[in-house]
Amino acid sequence: MTPFDSLTHRGQVQRLKRLAMVALAEYDLSPRTLTPLVHLFNTTFRIDTNNGRYVLRINRPEHRSLAEIHSEMVWLAAISRETELVVPNPLANRAGQLVTTMAVAGVPEPRHCALFQWVDGRFRRKSLNPGVLAAVGRFMARLHDHARQFVPPDGFLRQHLELNGEVGQIANQALAQDGGLLSAEQRQVVIESMEKLQPLIDAVGQGPGVYNLIHADLHQANYLLHNGQVRAIDFDDCGWGHLAYDIAVTFWYIRRRPEFPALREGFLAGYRAARPLPAEQEAAIDLFLILRSLMMITYVAGETNPRIRAWAPGFIAGTIPDLEGFAAGR
Repeated sequence: MTPFDSLTHRGQVQRLKRLAMVALAEYDLSPRTLTPLVHLFNTTFRIDTNNGRYVLRINRPEHRSLAEIHSEMVWLAAISRETELVVPNPLANRAGQLVTTMAVAGVPEPRHCALFQWVDGRFRRKSLNPGVLAAVGRFMARLHDHARQFVPPDGFLRQHLELNGEVGQIANQALAQDGGLLSAEQRQVVIESMEKLQPLIDAVGQGPGVYNLIHADLHQANYLLHNGQVRAIDFDDCGWGHLAYDIAVTFWYIRRRPEFPALREGFLAGYRAARPLPAEQEAAIDLFLILRSLMMITYVAGETNPRIRAWAPGFIAGTIPDLEGFAAGR
């Protein structure tokens, strides 16, 4: 049997489809079709049944622990149960577990799987306007409100999204690679940026109104609109972080658009309409835009996925000026 890592993209998806079928047998479903959606970091399949549509996510091995994935499911279930926000509501298997771990021949390690109810809506990757961003801002503000009153159960575990946590780990792993995708000059810019960022982020603090559970990846490929309502998917990156970082991630993906100033103000107006945004937190957003650039540069620099490595050098070259300007004080 061909080793999994030697398979084509299509071949890997077909292997994982077999694993998906085995995992789905643990649920009270009768799948009619399994349609591949994404195979990049994690792998997702759309599941169509006579009673509705679902999504099965097969987690990439060694990316998140079982405890981390289960904690993500616990928060999603709480959001679905306690708010009107629409997010992927996880379903328990017949054993009552929110995560199902399965293995099949041809896939070299067991994979943690999660099943979600399907979220209807349309992506707005291109046709964004201040009104759409205002709706996204209101959604995020309500999510932050829920995080503030959410009481994590014993054993709840999610990563910390900061230089002293996962972001720093990602950066240091990329810097430690010999012959990696970062040039000597780029490595030095990353190091200088990390040294300059740390005291500035420390000064922002970690009070309950500043630092809490956040989505951490709410960009236009992870939010949908349905009858004017914003809905969010893909909480795989959720964790403990600064609320201003959550906002910065949304801005990071649209920051180069000529209409960004209007989109930014639309988002902030929507956010402020739902919950206060102190001036010092708003001022910190630009700081966390730099942190996001640093994280993304080092993340793709350390990736082994051949599809990512193919476009990574161009991405790094196009993003490193963000850090160069910051490190130089511009």
